[in-house]
Amino acid sequence: MKADYSVHDKQYQEARAKGWNGWGGNERMAHERIWIERLFSYAEIPTAGEVLELGYGNCLHCILEPDRKTFLSNVHRLLKTNGVFFVYSKCSSSASDEVIELEGKPYRYAPSRENLHIELEAAGFEIRKSDFYWKEIGEQSHCSVHLTKR
Repeated sequence: MKADYSVHDKQYQEARAKGWNGWGGNERMAHERIWIERLFSYAEIPTAGEVLELGYGNCLHCILEPDRKTFLSNVHRLLKTNGVFFVYSKCSSSASDEVIELEGKPYRYAPSRENLHIELEAAGFEIRKSDFYWKEIGEQSHCSVHLTKR
């Protein structure tokens, strides 16, 4: 099934109309320092070089199949040797993957931590560090993963 991102556009327009600084409201955005701290928690983070920012938080959970494979393939292609790819994504709190719907359409994809690792490794990345956060912000759990190009 082809992904339909129109539901994201509607959510974005509603957020802007409410005066929010980002998805989920200003209260959620108050946690943005956590994402930065998690990015720099990796001991081998490069101290110099270029940065390619791919959607604040690298919003992988907003990308649905079949676009996920294309996205990860392009990230792998663009990442320089020894470059770090940081993913902060919703993850299922169980061993099963979850598809979150909005208005009857797939809206977010939250794989299990294990399946997220499998997907990232299949795309050619090496997992260097991975953490799981049980429902820390909002109702869903998140994973952060630091990867390098194999």
